[in-house]
Amino acid sequence: KTSPEATYGGIGKNNEIPLLLDPIEEGDPELLSFDEDGSAVAHADAPEMDKLRVDETIRRVNLNYPRLKRARQRVWQRCRQLIKECREIAILNPAEIGPADREKARQIAAELRRMARKDAEFSAVAVACLLKSNIGWARQLACS
Repeated sequence: KTSPEATYGGIGKNNEIPLLLDPIEEGDPELLSFDEDGSAVAHADAPEMDKLRVDETIRRVNLNYPRLKRARQRVWQRCRQLIKECREIAILNPAEIGPADREKARQIAAELRRMARKDAEFSAVAVACLLKSNIGWARQLACS
């Protein structure tokens, strides 16, 4: 004979909605994003219930601790600077772009790829910066 299942408001434990994000639960890490000032925020497209979960996770885990925010802000600023440098090369007259410019653009893209690799420190910040830049090639780097 089994014990009765605990319920609250008619909802059993198997239908509970987790309050906090679970970093190993598929889909949960993607609900978290970052802003230019290093703040952890809910992804803009997250459903309302998930935005509440993100906000609660940020609050309880103190994801906006000032030192963390500053570290994320530095990554964002570096990413933004690299995007700017690459765009400056891209807007040159094609006749003015030489091998050194192409090599510099290649090196910048390689650094941005490294910053966005899953094993890089604060990689989610670099990915958010690339995606929020609304520049096609930068968005592609974030997804590669």
